[in-house]
Amino acid sequence: MQSFGATGRGPGRTALFAPGLPEMRALGAGETATGAEQEIVVTLLRSVGWLSRFDLNSRTTGARPALPTPEAQCQGRQTFHLAMATGTPVADDRDLAHLAAAYRTPPRAWQLRPDTAPAEHHSTLRARGALLSALKPAEDGNGLILRLSNPGSEACRAQVSAAPGSLLIPSRLDENPADEPAVRAADQASVWEMGSHATLTLRVVPPKAGE
Repeated sequence: MQSFGATGRGPGRTALFAPGLPEMRALGAGETATGAEQEIVVTLLRSVGWLSRFDLNSRTTGARPALPTPEAQCQGRQTFHLAMATGTPVADDRDLAHLAAAYRTPPRAWQLRPDTAPAEHHSTLRARGALLSALKPAEDGNGLILRLSNPGSEACRAQVSAAPGSLLIPSRLDENPADEPAVRAADQASVWEMGSHATLTLRVVPPKAGE
């Protein structure tokens, strides 16, 4: 679990957002503590005294060296942030993933002098219709790497807008070119077909001066 988990389908779905808490599980009717048909449980804190033990009944051998880890007791005050959403807003897999991404992305604030307005910032690189997975400089320094994902079980169309003249090069996860034609960005967004649960990686090379 990276940031959210859910039970149910469609309008009957219940989702729990828990950024920073990487362990969550959905329990069935025979496992719930309240007798409900389904429950979501999330681990808020896991304190341990040893890195690994060889005398546990839950496993046949150790996972790591048997070293004491007194600082892993996590003593003291702890703060956790959770959010829940139900029904139509999380009925679709893509809507659920977008809502979870928005929740784990905190707002930003800038301090301004009295009677001044913030400067306008317009990004020429935009993506719609799919979930942004990564945006980073290319490892070889040539352009940016834009990675999108389709968290849904149905195909979707991603729309990518870039500065006119930019070259959008389909790439593999290792950033080498994929066996697909590149697209030159124009005034209109380019459309990219994405299968269910698929990823799309594009190398975005801005136009050179004078192009």
